[in-house]
Amino acid sequence: MKIAFIVWLGAFVCCGFPADASATPAGSAAPALQTVRIAMYGDSTMLGTTRKNGTYTVTPRNAVSQLDAMLTAAGYKVELSNHGVNMIITDDLLDGTHGVPRSWVAEMKSSKADIVVINTGLNDAALARTGWDDMAHVKTRWTQLVKIAIAHGKTVFVETPNPCADGTTDAIVARIADAQAALVRENPGTHLIDQYHEIRRGMPTWATHLPDGIHPDDTLYTFKAAVEARALIPVLPPL
Repeated sequence: MKIAFIVWLGAFVCCGFPADASATPAGSAAPALQTVRIAMYGDSTMLGTTRKNGTYTVTPRNAVSQLDAMLTAAGYKVELSNHGVNMIITDDLLDGTHGVPRSWVAEMKSSKADIVVINTGLNDAALARTGWDDMAHVKTRWTQLVKIAIAHGKTVFVETPNPCADGTTDAIVARIADAQAALVRENPGTHLIDQYHEIRRGMPTWATHLPDGIHPDDTLYTFKAAVEARALIPVLPPL
């Protein structure tokens, strides 16, 4: 999977960003690439939680670490930081509660990131299944996250949750993913990383890669990293 992705990525770079032969005279050094700082925020699936041998753990092969490796191998200069927190809902990320160290406003004020990726929704879906079901509230809170980040000069990516094996919960996740896609359409300049539909389209066996029905294994985290890379590359400085 990783080798295939890197081969594909090399073809994408060659085809998508053709070199300008006149830009760098013969014998001149090419200008140094700008380092892009990417901050990744979200719940346990951003952190990289998985279940192995019946025990929950954070895998070193989480999507963020693999995304970093993929972009670096392709030649991009990036600094990625993983701000995933277990068990949070969208309200927690905005308000700075349940393990989130500070409010979103304070985080964006202090953040040096150029790009912000936000991925919550799975725990919102779990909460909705218990009887609280307010997609309008979730979308409003997501809109606040996006607008605050933009106001602080960030390029914002909204990342939808991965599917869930449980059909009832997954139907709610699908509604959340649709609301997030609508949010991106309504906020020009915001970008979508649609994990929910990309996983369903691109990995027919996705359900077998959720050890507890919710959290990905290393294979699915690799797939998620590739989806993120495809979305992020167009906004990175060309090679």
